[in-house]
Amino acid sequence: METTKKRELRSVLDLAASAALLAVLNRLFGCPIRLVTGVSCAGCGMTRAWLSVLRLDLRQAFYYHPLFLLPPVGAALWLCRKKLPRKFLKGCMYAMIGAFLIVYVYRMFRGDGNVVAFDPRSGLAFRVISYLQGGN
Repeated sequence: METTKKRELRSVLDLAASAALLAVLNRLFGCPIRLVTGVSCAGCGMTRAWLSVLRLDLRQAFYYHPLFLLPPVGAALWLCRKKLPRKFLKGCMYAMIGAFLIVYVYRMFRGDGNVVAFDPRSGLAFRVISYLQGGN
């Protein structure tokens, strides 16, 4: 039977491995949501933001995604979820989701094609459907 400490360590390691895998896949293929749909996700720019942080370029990190600090905060809250009041945890999660949605909508309307894009015709799904319907 696993102890609580071992489960917590395993959770941290799983989270780190998942983040590393996503970073590698993002580096190879770009955002998978944007690849398939042609529309950026709410987290688009996050990997580039953290790569900028590693180069100590915080200005560029904020340019790529102004909420780059929220995922580690969310992970920390999740890891401490049993020690925090449920109402506080729920409020923090709703606030973070709300912040991501507000920033996402703002960035979409701002129309910065370097970081976020809305071009469904460039998405893999649109191209496959067009091909199957006999289009080019």
